[in-house]
Parts: sequence; structure tokens; C-alpha cells
Amino acid sequence: MLADDGNLARIERRILGALLALLTIFGTAVVGYRIIGGDRYGWIDALYMSVIMLTTTGTKEVVPTETAASQIFTMV
Repeated sequence: MLADDGNLARIERRILGALLALLTIFGTAVVGYRIIGGDRYGWIDALYMSVIMLTTTGTKEVVPTETAASQIFTMV
């Protein structure tokens, strides 16, 4: 059964919305870890932390999450 144009447009909007939400979360995570890491950790470290957090790989933390604020950020 083929979807009509209205259903297809609705599905495309939902997929686009989900992708936009994922990119927003990812971008926020990268910037957040860059801020938390301070001058000791660069953008690559922040990107790495974001990838392992969002993919739930969790191999090792590069940016330390020792403070309560950094732990809350990681949980959120």
C-alpha cells in the first residue's frame, strides 16, 4: 500500500524534526564539554566525549566529570 502525499509529507517532517533534535543535542553536548573542559581540552576532546555519550559507548572519559555540574550535564 502506497502512502499518499499527505502521509509522506508528515513522515518527512517527523524525520526532519528528529534529525534536527539530534543535531541540536549533539551540538549542545560538544559546546558544553568544551566549556567544562576549559583550556586543557580542545574541540576534538569535546567531540569525542559527545560521541561516546550519545552512542552510549562509554569507553573512557577524556574531559573529567568530577564536579557536580559536569556530572549533571552528562546525565542531562
